[in-house]
Amino acid sequence: MSTRGGQYSAGHAAAAMDHQEPLLSGIFGFLGLKDLTWIRAEGLSRGGDARETAMSAARAEIAALSF
Repeated sequence: MSTRGGQYSAGHAAAAMDHQEPLLSGIFGFLGLKDLTWIRAEGLSRGGDARETAMSAARAEIAALSF
């Protein structure tokens, strides 16, 4: 799970400044973990309503995962 104050996923203006997921993907890949699923809660610094919306969406994505 990835949490951030801004919005850096594909399709957002700041996507080119995403250093968190590429760095972690590289580290995990070096360790042999390559099949990663990123769940993002973004925009957490944009107020209580935005935070709750993002966290609820992330929780729903987690619940939908099958292992």
